[in-house]
Amino acid sequence: MRRVIVFLSALVFLISCNNQTEKSTIQDVNSSGNNLGDSRKMAFQNGEFIYCYDFSTGETKELVKGVDPCISPDGEWVAFTESKNSGNNFKRVINLINIESSIIQNLEIKDDNHYGAIWSPDGEFIAFSIMKENWQLGLIKPDKTGFKVLELASDKSLYSPTWSRDGKFIFAHNLNVLYKINTNGELIEKYDLKKMFEDNLFFSSSTQFFMMSDYNTMIFEAEIDEIIDGFDGQISAVFTYNLSTKETQRITKKGFCSSGLWIDEQDRIYFSGFEKSKEPHAIFQTNLNDNKSIKIIEKGYRPSIGQ
Repeated sequence: MRRVIVFLSALVFLISCNNQTEKSTIQDVNSSGNNLGDSRKMAFQNGEFIYCYDFSTGETKELVKGVDPCISPDGEWVAFTESKNSGNNFKRVINLINIESSIIQNLEIKDDNHYGAIWSPDGEFIAFSIMKENWQLGLIKPDKTGFKVLELASDKSLYSPTWSRDGKFIFAHNLNVLYKINTNGELIEKYDLKKMFEDNLFFSSSTQFFMMSDYNTMIFEAEIDEIIDGFDGQISAVFTYNLSTKETQRITKKGFCSSGLWIDEQDRIYFSGFEKSKEPHAIFQTNLNDNKSIKIIEKGYRPSIGQ
């Protein structure tokens, strides 16, 4: 269900549209050596398993079978989704795994269909998607307390929560509107995606919108009308949107299909994807100040970074 594509419009995507420019000079540069002094860790997925990458040593550790990994800000735990059974007995639940000890803890949420955990920047809360009458936002503390559902007065589902940098607000969307919500479930602000992008980009339930540290630049992944030879799926690219100038800028280059996005506290951008249909997904790092992408992981997708 999660990957089902819901189109905002059937209009063809045009790179030359009036409100959109493209950052087309990004180069892929393979990283080499270890980053001494960089104590961060990155969780990512490869196939059916979740891994942790240590920036200081360059070593990768297999953690557990699962999907949707998200590492805690302190780099000690990874939240992930575990699927169980099939058919009418299908369940998917969020667990935590300790990176060092491999101890697994279930959050004990009394619901059989919740997924997509994302930690608040201070590690106090975990937000996620939970099925009620439709998809809503769940909130819980990692010690299993404080569980609640943030239900807006809407008959539409809300998808793919992300956090503001100060941890006070959650962003989530219903494919047409992006909502800014506080941790009490109160609506603070909303953005009309149709008006912002004039039906030139396509969004799905897995689209995430992150706000960068200037609180004026939004970064997100969107589906576009492009073709990669030998690949039959929908092509996605990473974009930024400036709330002041109303300008959209493409970050990943033409011919590259992205498949995961993350922003760290220094506004470094991480994404995964491939250029050729038979290539494995790789994980890259870039920023808005230069035109280079550094390859971090040869095989992997859906990165998240602990600070």
